[in-house]
Amino acid sequence: MRIPISIFLAIWAVFIFIFFGASCISVYQMKKFAIRGKGATVPTVMFVSVCSVVLILTLLYLLTVDWNQMFQLGDLVTPSPYLSL
Repeated sequence: MRIPISIFLAIWAVFIFIFFGASCISVYQMKKFAIRGKGATVPTVMFVSVCSVVLILTLLYLLTVDWNQMFQLGDLVTPSPYLSL
């Protein structure tokens, strides 16, 4: 069975969308309920910065992938001569 690896890109995009929604809720909660001042701003900026850097680096890597390739599922499992199936 062959499937295009672009399916994995679509699945990744769905997870990124879910993470983005959860991140927006987290940032909202940090800004609304935290003590005013550096105690709320620094962790929020660090969280957004680290997430942005990881996302940008991941996107730069994904630009190098050939999404037209196919993934062979049949090659993953080969029958062993020592096991009876």
